[in-house]
Amino acid sequence: IKKKQDISDNVRHLSVLCNIQYRILKSRAFMKNVSKQNKLTNRQPYIIRYYYKFSFTILNVFYNSKL
Repeated sequence: IKKKQDISDNVRHLSVLCNIQYRILKSRAFMKNVSKQNKLTNRQPYIIRYYYKFSFTILNVFYNSKL
């Protein structure tokens, strides 16, 4: 039971971490493209898709190593 609690806590920390990384990624992309606003809106779906892929991969690796 304690191990499961540890896993859920760690996953929570990990998701917070991924969220922060995503915000950094988004703000960096925004800063780069302030002058080219249209390009940013075109590129955003790719950034979001990449971010979700990345975070789920980390979560999967983490779960597999713990269980």
